[in-house]
Amino acid sequence: MKQMLKKKAWLVCLTLLAITASSWVIADGKAPQPGLIHMDWKIDMTHGTPQPIAVTLPGEETPSLFWYMTYTVTNNTKNDIMFAPVISLYTSTGKTVRSGEGVGPEVFAKIKTLLNNPLLQNNANIAGKLLQGKDHAKDGVVIFRNFDPKATGFSIFFSGLSGETATVKLPRKIKVKEIDDRGNVVVVEKDTVLLTRSLRLNYRLNIEASGRADAKLKFVGKKWVMR
Repeated sequence: MKQMLKKKAWLVCLTLLAITASSWVIADGKAPQPGLIHMDWKIDMTHGTPQPIAVTLPGEETPSLFWYMTYTVTNNTKNDIMFAPVISLYTSTGKTVRSGEGVGPEVFAKIKTLLNNPLLQNNANIAGKLLQGKDHAKDGVVIFRNFDPKATGFSIFFSGLSGETATVKLPRKIKVKEIDDRGNVVVVEKDTVLLTRSLRLNYRLNIEASGRADAKLKFVGKKWVMR
């Protein structure tokens, strides 16, 4: 049952990411703003700067380029919280790259060795109950495969840090894939969608695609958004 629910949530997430791209527009042209809706909880997060890393995958002769960003999450609320991060990268050319997609275990292993952090966890392993206090903080790393060579920048959208949500009426019905009670993939129509508070981190690339392995990113700001 747990596996089925996870699969259902993943399918819905993929569909919504394809529809949303970078932001939502609702019927009256106004998107909900974070901080105006009741927020049950919020996890504190610190993060590093995304870094490129070249890894030669099994069966390949030339290294492939990936990007990784380390982060630490701490639960300073008064209750234990289920932490389930959903992280994606959105390029300046309109492409979406989901964390972990096309990333083999060899990439995480190399990063973990490089950083010499035995407590480092990837996105799949870090999900779960986050206990209260800094003694129970978790160190994570999000990894993306290399993206569109024409992109001059990108944003990372990080959700799962807040309990703030908003139900939005869509201007027209959309079709999404879900898993029914029998475990079958079904297509259903929806005229509302549930948005969650997400952190958007913006970066600029000042280098040609051929030099990305040595790229130095410029951080151009962050913002909380509902998506």
